[in-house]
Amino acid sequence: MHHGRWGLARAVSTATAFAIAILTSAPSAGQQITTQSVSATVSFAPRTALTVSTRTLHFVVTDGLTPATASVEFSAAARTSGDGSVTLMVDAADTAGLPSGVSLEIVSGPDGVVPAAFSSQQPVAAGRWTGSGVRNGRITFQLRAQPGSYDIPLALFLQLL
Repeated sequence: MHHGRWGLARAVSTATAFAIAILTSAPSAGQQITTQSVSATVSFAPRTALTVSTRTLHFVVTDGLTPATASVEFSAAARTSGDGSVTLMVDAADTAGLPSGVSLEIVSGPDGVVPAAFSSQQPVAAGRWTGSGVRNGRITFQLRAQPGSYDIPLALFLQLL
């Protein structure tokens, strides 16, 4: 779903109509009518908005052989150029404090979500798409660990290129 182009067209149409209304007035008797055109270009700065269902993944591992899963729902909106790249990033920096042998990875999501493992304290690109619009979805994470309860804080953010 792309909304960015229609918003721009609506803004340009509104600006053009406003300019025509200002330049056009009712003539009085004997007055000559002149018309002029005005062109206007409107540019919008890139912008993002991101809403997530949680900022902490909660896992309960009951069996060390079976991974536990947790999900985050998101709504990501971006205004960018038609060929601009939007990347959904996930930072789970606190995984460095987990016991050795514990692994966290992104295992699924909607179109554009990229499966990835967290192997260092660097953010991971969880999804990519091109152009403006709103994307909604769910990212599912998997934790392999010894039995126990694990809470892992997350930071999700959008990058525009």
